[in-house]
Amino acid sequence: TDEAVLYLCAGGIGGSRMMLRYPGGKPAVPTLARVVWQSGETRSVLAEPGATELVLPEPESARGVLRDYTVLGVRHILGGWDHLLFLACLLLIARTPRRILLTVTGFTLGHAVTITAVSLGVAGPSGPPVEAAIALSIMFLAAEVIRPHHGTLTWRYPVGISSAFGLLHGFGFASA
Repeated sequence: TDEAVLYLCAGGIGGSRMMLRYPGGKPAVPTLARVVWQSGETRSVLAEPGATELVLPEPESARGVLRDYTVLGVRHILGGWDHLLFLACLLLIARTPRRILLTVTGFTLGHAVTITAVSLGVAGPSGPPVEAAIALSIMFLAAEVIRPHHGTLTWRYPVGISSAFGLLHGFGFASA
């Protein structure tokens, strides 16, 4: 059932455990709790089916958001060989520490621009074409690495190429 309960806590409720009691036994479906702070910030927490307690979230902070997205990004990269292959190709093409730093930064900035655009509703392509284009970008970089001639735009301007691919990969990350 939909039931709203109002708690006013001077010390805040973030991190507190809330006991869940269900009339008629534990439900076989998840329980959704929505927390609304006096500031207007809203967060939702999902309890597994049959859970008897729920840990209430803390209000968001800049540090917390940075931590959460950093963890999400690392899991995203390490979650598939395709991401690791793409990163390895970028590192092989950039070669020097300075160019590696600039290339990874360019990719990250491109990624951030696209994620922001999707989050704001400015852009939002469909999933399958983006996923296919991301796969092609990985194949493109792999072909560049094994090519005997290194005079292409990719080798001369890895920051520009990685920034463009960052824009593309950001669409895939945003849709996930």
